[in-house]
Amino acid sequence: MCPLICVTGQIPNILQEVKIPIVNNSVCNNTYGGINVSITNNMICAGLLNQGGKGPCQGDSGGPMASRKGSLWIQSGIVSFSAGCADPNYPGVYSRVSQYQDWIKSYMSSNPPGFVEFNTESNFGSIPNLLLFSLSLTFSFIPCTFSLYLAS
Repeated sequence: MCPLICVTGQIPNILQEVKIPIVNNSVCNNTYGGINVSITNNMICAGLLNQGGKGPCQGDSGGPMASRKGSLWIQSGIVSFSAGCADPNYPGVYSRVSQYQDWIKSYMSSNPPGFVEFNTESNFGSIPNLLLFSLSLTFSFIPCTFSLYLAS
């Protein structure tokens, strides 16, 4: 699958955002098992399994995964990697911010952030629209990279 930049030749001037479901860590680990990647509790996965078309791509690493809890938006993850761009067989993998809260707090002198933990061991993979999180994707200005692949 080719990122949108390869199709259109343009990088958007507006920050891109997509809603995708969280994928159970066990399911995610099984998908990546064939290419020798282990998904740990320090990671959180999200994507449209068996559908694809929406998710992180080249240039997105380090960007935020934000989730809504009531009226608050909380950064729950940081874009780490995926196999391809929005591939239907491989969800995006993110660093799970809540696993690093002690480290983050150790660098905060005042007004520390709040943290939320996600239980991804339930079977979200079979109900793709049950729980949607917003993923704000940043983009790189490096030629031929783009933050989001959207299949038409």
